[in-house]
Amino acid sequence: MPRLKVKTAKTPVIIGWKEHVSLPDLDIGRFVAKIDTGASYCALHATEIEVHHGVVSFRFEGGDTVRAEFAGRKRIVSSNGQSDSRPLIHTRVKIGTKLINTEVTLIDRSTMKDKMLIGRKFLSGRYLVDPKRSLLLTVKKKKRKST
Repeated sequence: MPRLKVKTAKTPVIIGWKEHVSLPDLDIGRFVAKIDTGASYCALHATEIEVHHGVVSFRFEGGDTVRAEFAGRKRIVSSNGQSDSRPLIHTRVKIGTKLINTEVTLIDRSTMKDKMLIGRKFLSGRYLVDPKRSLLLTVKKKKRKST
């Protein structure tokens, strides 16, 4: 009798409420992002945002100007009920060892502690969040034994 192949769902990875991420397509190295299950989309801190001829340019954390293909605008309703239209880009986010394509909105988060929020659309089907823990995907360096 032939064996039936049973398709099993991938088990989501458990992550903390904060995790290290990087944005290699934008040359933005590792930093800590907040995992926000209340947000639908990812949001990245950006200042001096300008859109010209299908390209959006901005500054992240006072660094060099970052450029990305402009993917349109996304209407976002904040937790306080205010609605605004934000520039949208498509990029890859590295979290743990995985590189994931996602949509990211750009917004000035100067007054916020966390420079990026990771939202539900990114998390869905991939990750479960343990709100009591953080940096679960960070690889810990092994301590060397002194001889």
